[in-house]
Amino acid sequence: MDAQLRTILAKEETRFEEQVATNDHLKAYITRMETDLNSKGESLAQEQKTSDELRESFSNALQLMEEQKTAKLQAQAEVSDLTEKEMALISQLDVARTTLTEAHKASSDLKAEQKKR
Repeated sequence: MDAQLRTILAKEETRFEEQVATNDHLKAYITRMETDLNSKGESLAQEQKTSDELRESFSNALQLMEEQKTAKLQAQAEVSDLTEKEMALISQLDVARTTLTEAHKASSDLKAEQKKR
């Protein structure tokens, strides 16, 4: 009976040691999984931060583009106004030149007429 008990005890000790080894293996696996999860969580947090920064940067770029578009439209309007003013001044200059030419001709005609008298 002692031999049977020793055999049973040895088997139980072996089974217990196998269970301890399995438990240790599972604990190590769980620890690795937790570490991986933590690492992935940190990576996801960093990616989220990067994504948020990119969104903000994109939003700022869009706002800048809108501001530049508005500035361009304002500049085009100013150029158009200046072109209209330039055309008006050219027209006035042409009128003044014509008037001056006519005055010069009239003056020449008057001088010629006075010389005849």
